[in-house]
Amino acid sequence: MIKGSRKPQCVRGHKRTQRNTYILPSGHIACRKCLAENHAKCRAVPENWEKEKARIRQYNRKNKVETLTHYGPRGQLRCCWKRCLVTDVDMLSLDHVNNNGAEHRKELGINNSGVQIYGVVKRAGFPEGFQTLCCNHQMKKELLRRRAQYEHR
Repeated sequence: MIKGSRKPQCVRGHKRTQRNTYILPSGHIACRKCLAENHAKCRAVPENWEKEKARIRQYNRKNKVETLTHYGPRGQLRCCWKRCLVTDVDMLSLDHVNNNGAEHRKELGINNSGVQIYGVVKRAGFPEGFQTLCCNHQMKKELLRRRAQYEHR
């Protein structure tokens, strides 16, 4: 059974295994087989599939904006780096303050970052340990971390 799930199978009776589960952007655990069946139904009618993709994009964007705004300086959609004025939502991302993003994603069972983490964090009630950074300052923070790591050798 998968960590975080309560039952050994999904509503439709598919067995819950690591390979058959998926964490939705909302943070809910979903069955990959059920998702595939639902997508197949949507794809059968092209108009439905386009509407579904648009709905998913809108939902993911809303979660991203809400999460980044919460972790921005003084509740603003902006980079937390001192004197940085970047407000473009496409250039902002969520940063693990303690540089433990890989461990956190592994613990949650998320294979990569992206829209999934915004839903997980929102569902958890916006816990401490995150901040909003622009792409440039994400890279700068990593460069500073690596530089400090080499200097301590």
